[in-house]
Amino acid sequence: MSAGDRQFRRVIVGPEFALSFVLGDQSFSQIALANLSEGGCLALVPGDRAGAFVVDDPLEELTILHELLPSHPVEARVAYVFGAGDLELVGIGIQFLSMAPGLRQSLHDFVDSIPLEP
Repeated sequence: MSAGDRQFRRVIVGPEFALSFVLGDQSFSQIALANLSEGGCLALVPGDRAGAFVVDDPLEELTILHELLPSHPVEARVAYVFGAGDLELVGIGIQFLSMAPGLRQSLHDFVDSIPLEP
């Protein structure tokens, strides 16, 4: 899928954004993000824990951690896994399935506030 095929515009984010969630019996907290949109994000998971992620697995209790966003839980699933083996970080594509309207609006407003690259 190319960026032009996506329903929602994604923006690159820095260390001020993170996730917390539960996958099976494992808790993940302060997981860094590489990009973010209303429809999902690319999370950077430590390589030694990436083997737990399988496409379509549900992520429970997912919360986007940022001081300007409401901390409402998001229903989400693993959309794809980039990388394997002995990598320090593995990219995990996460699809947001549903969220509170206030959080969706806040994400929309945040993404729209970032200028498009020329």
